[in-house]
Amino acid sequence: MDPFTLAIIEGALMAASEEMFGAVKQSSYSPIIYEVLDYAAGITDTSGRLVVQGNGITGFLGSLSDAVKAVIAKYGRFEPGDAFAVNDPYTAGGTHSSDVTVVRPYFASGELIGFGACKAHLTEMGGARPGSWSTEAEDVFAEGFRLPLIKLVDRGTVNETILELLSANVRTPRETLGDLYAQLGALQVGERRVAELVQRYGAEAVAAAMDGIIVRGRKSAERMLRKLPKGEFVAEDYLDSDGKTDKPVYVRVKLTITDDAFTADFTGSSPAVASTINGTWPSLECGVRIAFRALIDTDEPTSDGMFAPLRIVCPSGTVFTAEPPTPVSTYWESSDMATDLVLKALAGAMGGRIPAGHTLSVCASILAFEQRPGDESPLIFCEPMGGGWGGSLGQDGESALVPISDGDTNSIPVEVLEATYPVLVERYALNLDASGGSGQFRGGYGLIRQMKLLRPATLTASFGRSLFPAWGIEGGSNGTPNYVEAKDEDGNVLVRSGRVNNLALRAGATVSLVTGVGGGYGDPAKRDPRRVEDDVRNGLISVEDAQRLYGYKQGAMER
Repeated sequence: MDPFTLAIIEGALMAASEEMFGAVKQSSYSPIIYEVLDYAAGITDTSGRLVVQGNGITGFLGSLSDAVKAVIAKYGRFEPGDAFAVNDPYTAGGTHSSDVTVVRPYFASGELIGFGACKAHLTEMGGARPGSWSTEAEDVFAEGFRLPLIKLVDRGTVNETILELLSANVRTPRETLGDLYAQLGALQVGERRVAELVQRYGAEAVAAAMDGIIVRGRKSAERMLRKLPKGEFVAEDYLDSDGKTDKPVYVRVKLTITDDAFTADFTGSSPAVASTINGTWPSLECGVRIAFRALIDTDEPTSDGMFAPLRIVCPSGTVFTAEPPTPVSTYWESSDMATDLVLKALAGAMGGRIPAGHTLSVCASILAFEQRPGDESPLIFCEPMGGGWGGSLGQDGESALVPISDGDTNSIPVEVLEATYPVLVERYALNLDASGGSGQFRGGYGLIRQMKLLRPATLTASFGRSLFPAWGIEGGSNGTPNYVEAKDEDGNVLVRSGRVNNLALRAGATVSLVTGVGGGYGDPAKRDPRRVEDDVRNGLISVEDAQRLYGYKQGAMER
């Protein structure tokens, strides 16, 4: 095939994955999908290798191809119209029970030409608590309805028995099944687009284009890998607690980088703990892939070829590689930490290209509102929060930005939030906490979302980095903590913590979701006085704090 035709087909494949992504957004039922974009959609070749992926959540990097390969290994033979589903956290690219992956084999003229896959966070999958994740579950059985790798659609006919079983085990069947159908519909859109390419250019040309994307991704990664510093690099940190005590959870990574391979070894990290912060091998793989993809820094589309030089080492049974039935519903705390450890290990050797630490945790919360007579199903609010990113050489950290594992996701707009749920948003602002994040280039600011409840509700939240804030670098100070604060209807503080589980709140209570300031980069004494002056003028820092942290002299710039 001539390179121009191949380029056209490759572009069309990328466009198809983006159209699939858009179809999920337009047809889903839950704000966490159509507003937050907590999902991913992609296309693989016939062997299950990822070709293109439309991302909301970077934390799903690599999980789509793992799911497709698991389908191929289990079923082997496929018919047009088949579709499969899985949400097992321990296998097939799983993360936690709320994340459901749907896979559809793609056919053109009766021949298999690839697979489509879509993974999305479904707000309700049953379990002990509304929203299907908690901070107190003692095993995975309390964390929601688990789907082993099953055939959901057989030659175009949906297995109604499975849907009835799912519907009977979730609190919001309309939303859960609606979001699942949105995934199925999006995969049909992708198949239609790929089949059109085959009809126009032929199956051989489409297969060659798929292979070309993967090969180019591998070559690009190998080329960029040679530009990274070589040697061994180590980073250590702590997750906030083991869930039963205040004892922090030790984690570490050793990177070994050569011209040919990038190895991340997590040996020595804490065993799995009695908490839901544990991750599984698939979520560890996704977490490391996020960091590797950022370090490779190439414009090529994300494909399995891009991760060919990456090696991950970790014994089973650690906080990163929990085994059944260990609870894993807030897995992002460990998975995100894996990403951060890789970046922290290399930060000092990258000449300021890697920023200081950021709020890191997804900082997710659930408000499950009291169901009233006549309600079709309970209302369950679920949302991650953006926060402050670390400063880096030449620039201050970004403010109010989602963590690295959340990629291109969004916050739920105030208007949508108040129209969908019985809350009044009293405050949505930057968290201008000056107790951390100072530096030659300061950390970005976190967020504060304060809501008054108009109906009784229960609150669950997991805000990591509440005890160990974002790390500073090159003399910059650490950031500030993430936390949740709940007050009763009289204004009395009920809790202020990083982890809250099923706290009962009455109407009139307020909930404040607070994310921290990112870490600072460089000695604060070296901060450009003009940057300090701008922050003071813009109301980002008080005169007193500017004097304390940076030696600011009011009016000096005018003189």
